[in-house]
Amino acid sequence: MKMPSNKRPKDNKSTVEAYSPLNNETDMAGGTCNNVTLTELTRALGELRVAIAEDLKATIAELDTKIESIIRTVTSHGQSILDLEKASEFNAGRIDELEKLCTSLQDSVQRLSVKVVDLEGRSRRNNLRVVGLAEGVKAGSRPTDFFAKLLKDAMGSDVLASDPQLDRAYRSLVPVPGPGQRPRPVIICCHSFKTKDLILCEARMRGNLSHKGHPFRVYEDYAPDVAKHRADYRDVMTKLYKLHLRPALLFPARLRITPPSSEKIWLSSVLDAEKFIREYTPIPRTGPSSMNMLKLKRLCKFCDVESTSCAGTGSCMADCSITSICPHPEDVCVSIWRKKDDNVTIDTICHNPAHKLHGLVLEDYNNSKCEMRERNGMGSQFFICSCSEDECNNHVFFTPYSLDPQVVSVILVSLVPLLVLAMLVITSFYWYRIYHQRHAGAKRKKTPLDFSDARAIMMDDDGSDSSSTHANNLNHNTELLPIELDAQVGKGRFAEVYKAKLKQGATGAGEPFETVAVKIFADEEYASWKNEKDIFSDADLRHENVLHFLTAEERKVEKQYWLITAYHPRGNLQEYLTRHVISWDDLWALGGSLARGVAHLHSDHTLCGRYKVPIVHRDIKSSNILVKGDLTCVLCDFGLGLRLDNSLSVDELANSGQVGTARYMAPEVLESRINLENIESFKQTDVYSMALVLWEITSRCNAIGEVKDYEPPFGKVREHPCVESMKDSVLRDRGRPEIPSSWINHPGIQVVCGTIDECWDHDPEARLTAQCVAERFNDMEHPDKLSERSNSEEKIPQDISVTEFEEIEKKEVCLRNYNAPAEEAENYNQPSS
Repeated sequence: MKMPSNKRPKDNKSTVEAYSPLNNETDMAGGTCNNVTLTELTRALGELRVAIAEDLKATIAELDTKIESIIRTVTSHGQSILDLEKASEFNAGRIDELEKLCTSLQDSVQRLSVKVVDLEGRSRRNNLRVVGLAEGVKAGSRPTDFFAKLLKDAMGSDVLASDPQLDRAYRSLVPVPGPGQRPRPVIICCHSFKTKDLILCEARMRGNLSHKGHPFRVYEDYAPDVAKHRADYRDVMTKLYKLHLRPALLFPARLRITPPSSEKIWLSSVLDAEKFIREYTPIPRTGPSSMNMLKLKRLCKFCDVESTSCAGTGSCMADCSITSICPHPEDVCVSIWRKKDDNVTIDTICHNPAHKLHGLVLEDYNNSKCEMRERNGMGSQFFICSCSEDECNNHVFFTPYSLDPQVVSVILVSLVPLLVLAMLVITSFYWYRIYHQRHAGAKRKKTPLDFSDARAIMMDDDGSDSSSTHANNLNHNTELLPIELDAQVGKGRFAEVYKAKLKQGATGAGEPFETVAVKIFADEEYASWKNEKDIFSDADLRHENVLHFLTAEERKVEKQYWLITAYHPRGNLQEYLTRHVISWDDLWALGGSLARGVAHLHSDHTLCGRYKVPIVHRDIKSSNILVKGDLTCVLCDFGLGLRLDNSLSVDELANSGQVGTARYMAPEVLESRINLENIESFKQTDVYSMALVLWEITSRCNAIGEVKDYEPPFGKVREHPCVESMKDSVLRDRGRPEIPSSWINHPGIQVVCGTIDECWDHDPEARLTAQCVAERFNDMEHPDKLSERSNSEEKIPQDISVTEFEEIEKKEVCLRNYNAPAEEAENYNQPSS
């Protein structure tokens, strides 16, 4: 702080003294001087006060500036802290999302790993691995021909009548071994699984084979990791055999144990198996007779109806590659040979002779050979045989069935009165029909079709002549049913559907009527109407889960074509699921009835065993399925249906084109790559579509937990996706509708989800059949059966592994015993490609 410019007095004391009363003697000059000094001092004090005030103002201003700066800094830091808190909360949420994503990715990796193992196993399904064949054996320029001849020579012509058809044959792609080292294995790819299975079965029975003095063995071709895991079970399997248990090693390396009088036990690791062995208490065996007390189940060939080359004379092989343990000890082996027109099939099964089969009693089941006997009255040429030896129904013998002449005489004498009585009944019925038709014809000239006749068409479900007569007359438009259209209830690409009243001929208030559904086609949609009418006209189509067909009419005046069917007020399945959340019982009823309906379409025989032409729907979707009053499904809209008649050529099948709804099309339909050589390929496309509908039903079941609003399959694509959009989702991305993990908390829905996953497999041949799906739903009615099924057992029955007690080990050596010895496991460490 600056001082005033005037100098202060140096001696304040003398100034005071100058004014003191004691100094009266001071002269006037001195008094004047003192007055001047006081004035200056006063002025200096004033200037000093001003300077101090200015300095205080400057200091206060400087402090205000610094305080404002501090306030701004504090405010900025406070905002930064708030931003950091928000970022921290956001990052915490992101961390949770990333943790969930990591868990989901780990699950996906696990699922994809299983899928990779499964796909690699499928790619090797027809492969054989030949071990021990010397390096000096040269295959020449055509190794497939060389190894085909080698296998035939090693096994004999009684096993291989001709050289097996091979696709590839090559040495494993590893460095050539030196002298004294193990030769490289040979990988052989058979053209068909049946050929591979026959060779492998025979090789396991014989053990060592030889070629020009060089011994070799034939094994299944597993991936190295799978072979290693299976080899780890070698010691465990030996211990289980010694305990007289029934071990079976299923693909890829899953152990199944069936203790006596106990349920199957599934183990997924060697440690679990060893723990089971340590804790297992064997059942005491008192003597040799204890084994005889357990009646072993019989081994029989067990194939669905297949085409065969058996001509119906002499003897022939059924060529069934599947051997099965019969479900009951009393069952015997049965073969059934049918010929209808040019279609010849053979069916090999197990059956209890105490019960009738196709209405017939098995009389010769104690034979050791399967001797065919012709049975009449089955609607086609029909032979059946039964026998009681293991796999005896694979080799069948056709022998003429001759009757004792005395028996023939007795039969003729017995039949004559019956024939006479039958002729009388037929004659009486014939004249009655003529009389009835004449009077009915006279009555119809006066009145329209009687209501009772119209009602008979609706209520007659046994395929009687009366119903057929009415339908045929109506189809030719001689008489039209008295139908009054009501409200429109549906509209599709080809037709409109109306609720209608089927009335009595007379008019008047309160007249009786039946509610029916009428599907009306425009004149230009005649082809679609005719196709659906022809399919509905097949009497064998009738089933409780197929829409009940009444009749078809040509309305030439209106230039329309009508189909009259039963009416179901609950509407189609898509609408019902949109409006309702269903229970587990509803899911079981809807899904099971849908599967039974599709299985009936695909079947080549009716429930009573009569032959029928299989039919594929080709447009299965929730809007083409109606819901009955008891919450079961019925299939409808057969405008794109196809009858799989054996007379259809490949060109006719190819002309069927890419049909259906894009959202529900199977991958092979989207690619236009259906195998036209095998009519089963068309059935597999229906199974894929059915899986999507089952997913829709499951998504609306309250047993899965939280139920979202209805959404069709692939709901993220646009409302009416085109084929190219679905190709991106189904083919490029391999996408399928999501099955959340929460769904599998319910044991029944867990089985349904597993079934859905197998039905929409990308590989058509890996999908379940509709009949298999129907059987699974039937088993769900009894929860104790849910655990008894194995995916591999149902989907690829050729790969079933069954091992009985040591006493019948030789009988089961052909039944996929995946217990390869150490030599096989060591060779799997050498890659095949």
